[in-house]
Amino acid sequence: MVQGRLDEWNEGYGEGMRDFFLAAAGSRGFSDAEIPTLTRQERQNTTVIPSLAPGIRGVETSLARFGPMVEWTQVNPTAIQELGLGRGVTGQILNFVNGNRSVSDILFRVRGVTGEDVTLDQVLGYLRILESVGWIQMAGEKP
Repeated sequence: MVQGRLDEWNEGYGEGMRDFFLAAAGSRGFSDAEIPTLTRQERQNTTVIPSLAPGIRGVETSLARFGPMVEWTQVNPTAIQELGLGRGVTGQILNFVNGNRSVSDILFRVRGVTGEDVTLDQVLGYLRILESVGWIQMAGEKP
């Protein structure tokens, strides 16, 4: 029922909303603005859903003190830095991991909250680190 209502809104108002947002962007000096479309890689990652690994919620409260992460960081001291991610962005990535949001959804939310042009490769890179140390698990079709 909800999806039906969303489809009605999109069909009835979708084009008008797109026109409104483009006009609003133009009036603010962004005449070359476009409504973004998903890249092939972003589309593929709409089916990959990260969630906290079993036993993490409530038991572990600090990734920085999580034994496997401490060990991984000692072996790979600059890996997160090499991804080009600061603590604010990595914290936001982890904040959006809830078992319902896809990797692409997390990417867009992190961009929105931080205002930084974070890439899908950066988000995936960090999530793969978290998966390798056992902090999260990723379900769904992996591209």
